[in-house]
Amino acid sequence: RYVGRGAAIGNFWNDGRQSVVMTVLDGAPVLLRNQGRPSGHWLRVKLQGTKSNRDGLGAKVEIKAGNRTQALEARANSSFESGSDGRLHFGLAEASSVDVINVRWPSGRVSRLEKVHADQEVVVREPDR
Repeated sequence: RYVGRGAAIGNFWNDGRQSVVMTVLDGAPVLLRNQGRPSGHWLRVKLQGTKSNRDGLGAKVEIKAGNRTQALEARANSSFESGSDGRLHFGLAEASSVDVINVRWPSGRVSRLEKVHADQEVVVREPDR
């Protein structure tokens, strides 16, 4: 039905559910809205670089929630003719909090947050020193 060209993923309504926007050749974009019931907790991390680049591109973020560890890298690229949400989204399943968030910035600096509640966006600013 469509000739899809690219896909961008993001939490467009800030409710923890990721949805998809698909670009279409010679047509308007198509929104594939996630309307399913949330099946667990989540955490979104927004990076603010100071010495590194403003969006924290290249920063490596690791979270630990209970016995589970996850890691993501902030990147600019996503898909052909599209770019996903720059905020990092972590699914936490039944964990209602994150024990530790570690951010390794491109500058070599490190940020660490402890005992962070789930189901929210956390802004992590690169330390000045």
